[in-house]
Amino acid sequence: MDAGLRTTVVIGGTGFIGRLLVQRLVERGQPVRIVSRHPDGATHAMRSEPWAAAAMASNQLALCSYDQLTTALDGAAAVVNLAGEDIAARPWTTSQKQRIRDSRVYSVRTMVNALRAADSPPAVLLQGSAVGYYGDAGDALLDETSPAGKGFLAETAQAWERESQDVPALGIRRVLVRTGVVLDAGGGVLGRMLPAFKYFLGGPLGNGRQWFPWIHREDEVRAMLHCLDTPDMHGPVNFVSPTPVTNREFCQTLARTLHRTCALPMPAAILRLALGEMARELLLASQRVVPARLQASGFAYAYPTLPQALQAILGQDALRRRGGIAA
Repeated sequence: MDAGLRTTVVIGGTGFIGRLLVQRLVERGQPVRIVSRHPDGATHAMRSEPWAAAAMASNQLALCSYDQLTTALDGAAAVVNLAGEDIAARPWTTSQKQRIRDSRVYSVRTMVNALRAADSPPAVLLQGSAVGYYGDAGDALLDETSPAGKGFLAETAQAWERESQDVPALGIRRVLVRTGVVLDAGGGVLGRMLPAFKYFLGGPLGNGRQWFPWIHREDEVRAMLHCLDTPDMHGPVNFVSPTPVTNREFCQTLARTLHRTCALPMPAAILRLALGEMARELLLASQRVVPARLQASGFAYAYPTLPQALQAILGQDALRRRGGIAA
């Protein structure tokens, strides 16, 4: 990717992953335009970040609505689409499942139409997806050539990816970002888990033998930049760490990092009773995913192992800076 004066457009740039990606792009001098459904509210929220306020003041960072998407894409260097409803924000009612699917499919459809309408579209698209694509695969080792799975999350990811399948015909390099569980204390799954572990209530889910495909948020964003910058990267790419762990191993490592115990497993039957399909697919499904294409391309992880990642996120110095859990 040309890191000169051409803009990178980030759809969903105010989300958990998008905010850090935008920050790293700004830090390396790249002009960025965030596309948001509510640009006025997003602009107000972003101004609370010193780096973002300074970038907006210098016109390096701007926000716009979907109505302005074609103009934003015209002449841009790259586009990253991370838009989508949080899959764990609410119970999976029929209407919520439809919102989860539609928020992904329609955002891609809108973007593709804008790419077709642009006189000079970007050279590269990073399109969000998820390792949910593979479904519940037990102990099978899953790389980017593994087949699609079954279930709501797998079918949603497949539909999500299909919406951009014609993009390469426009002369645009397409990378499908199949993301695992992104870890940081500022949000996501780990942010939801910390209160239980703080009060000695954390433990494995079900039998704990299901595989847990994780990645540190910093490595997630570094891998995105790597894919933007590497012309040979295209097609599906697994954004996970090179050292997958089981759910039990994850919980035990998290407890040790926090100087807590991990003695209260949550029975699968209770999870299924409370959350139904969400429990089966989101909490109890097993995905032993490996980042074959990232590793083959020479990408170097900053946090390749879970103890390294959790220590960086939750070590005592980091916790003190965040005003977090005391030892």
